[in-house]
Amino acid sequence: MKLPRSVDIDLNALQHNFAQIKQCAKANPIIAVIKSNAYGHGLIRCAKTLTEADAFGISGIEEAVALRRAGIKQTIIFMNGVIFRENLTLLDELDCELVIYNRQQLEWLCHTPTKKPLTIWLKLNTGLNRFGFDPSEFEQVYEQLLRCSHIKQPINLMTHIAWKDSHYHQSIQKQFGQFDYCVKGLPGKKSMAKSGMIFSNQLCADDWLRPGIVLYGVSPYAKQYGSDFNLKPVMHVCSRIIAVRWQKKGDRLGYNGAWICDEAMPVGIVAIGYGHGYPLVPASMPLPVLIGNTICTTVGIAMDVIWIDLRPQPAAKVGDSVTLWGPGLPVEQVASHVKTSPYELLTRIKGSTVIPI
Repeated sequence: MKLPRSVDIDLNALQHNFAQIKQCAKANPIIAVIKSNAYGHGLIRCAKTLTEADAFGISGIEEAVALRRAGIKQTIIFMNGVIFRENLTLLDELDCELVIYNRQQLEWLCHTPTKKPLTIWLKLNTGLNRFGFDPSEFEQVYEQLLRCSHIKQPINLMTHIAWKDSHYHQSIQKQFGQFDYCVKGLPGKKSMAKSGMIFSNQLCADDWLRPGIVLYGVSPYAKQYGSDFNLKPVMHVCSRIIAVRWQKKGDRLGYNGAWICDEAMPVGIVAIGYGHGYPLVPASMPLPVLIGNTICTTVGIAMDVIWIDLRPQPAAKVGDSVTLWGPGLPVEQVASHVKTSPYELLTRIKGSTVIPI
């Protein structure tokens, strides 16, 4: 079935972005973060494309099941830890590594024997204040894990950097310092750097890097685009004009007449709306769209269509393609108009097709 709208996933761009990360990483191992359906890009296809990744980072048990059923053999790290005790047995069967970050998980882990020793990552909270043991309890927890017979040694160690922009350099260094103080001299793998660190020349030797958003061609920094780091957008969201109307000055558009034409003007109706995951914003908050090489703006958004001001492109006609974000219109630019994160836009959009490698 052919639809006027499409969400195209460019796997060549995904490979290109991984190569750029690899170039920055040099010898550092890479945990490719493909949680939340690979940020909306498709869990299985992204995993099968990222064949050079040393491991995959996921957040849900269903993702681990899907990856193993799809024949993915690489290391899988369950980043969000278990929230049900019985999942420990399933993770054992799936041969996944586990992040542990609270006392409840610690208790379950120490009192739930598994068929084979589990590989774990002990998470230290150094400032994000989401997951992780505080530095004051780290040593006690570490010693308790050493005594647990069904935990594979050595224990791996992890933290999550709260800051990504370079003007938070001192705060970043404080987190690095706190982590290093707690884990210095301990064996096991160590992971600190996420997307925001990879292009900032702040990598530590042997750090297991955790790129997420940059894999998909998006900048982790405010006011910068993926193209600034030679990254390519992997997702291209587009639709088509299904009607063109010529409105008179004073005509109202949309529900409750939210937008008023300030002059006679052409308006395009495009087959996408908030029901497909496009952001719902007031008519007074126009969003950029791309028709050919010309930026136009929305003047209304409904469940399955949007209205577009066609004055910058008056020759536009029914059937013309409209880019909502992708090549030529970075998702970061759209997100800045919505006053949200590119992460949200990528993960909420519905339906996709694949551009083959």
